[in-house]
Amino acid sequence: MKRYLTPAWLIITGLMGVTLLYFIARVGEVTYRDAALANLFSTILGIAIGIPIALEINRRQTEQSSKRESLEREEANQLRTRALFHRLKEELTDNGRTLDRLRKAIDESSHSRQDHWEWLTAIAEGFRFDACADFASQQQHPAFPWDLEDDIRLSFSMLSGLQHRLREASASHGFYLGYIADTSKADKYLTYIQDLARETDRHVENGITNFSRHQSAYPRPQRSY
Repeated sequence: MKRYLTPAWLIITGLMGVTLLYFIARVGEVTYRDAALANLFSTILGIAIGIPIALEINRRQTEQSSKRESLEREEANQLRTRALFHRLKEELTDNGRTLDRLRKAIDESSHSRQDHWEWLTAIAEGFRFDACADFASQQQHPAFPWDLEDDIRLSFSMLSGLQHRLREASASHGFYLGYIADTSKADKYLTYIQDLARETDRHVENGITNFSRHQSAYPRPQRSY
């Protein structure tokens, strides 16, 4: 069963009863009645004026708090975008170096060989796509310029495609050279990868150049300790 008459309610009810009885007992006195009515009027006036003022103060405080939070979110988004810009540039530059090593390794032999394909595949496994994955999954605030976005997507897409085609060509080598003994078809895959690596290198260089072109708009965030 719920307890409605708690000690707190009993005390409040007692105080209200005493006050009401005191008022009834002295309501006939003109001085007391005038003072009581004056106090009542002052209380009502204070409530009438105070509540709107309090509500307005609360509204302004809420607006200021919302604006401050909005500015903090915007600043955080800008810092994340700037950090991502530099991560992408560093990742693409590193992939460019890996691609240079891959192209030099491709040129080491003009004929398809199993150990050569294993070497090339091992180099291509060094391509990194962590920052690119974050770029694809997050919306930048503010957004990157459209030409830079296109170069980022195309460059990393070409690198990923080269990596997959290289694995495919390595597997094809085992079939054409090991099973069919067709040297010319096996060598065509090596030529295909060589041309694809050259085209990929062109897009990666364009992407790195475009990053440098927009460098001033995305200063590197400074760490605070």
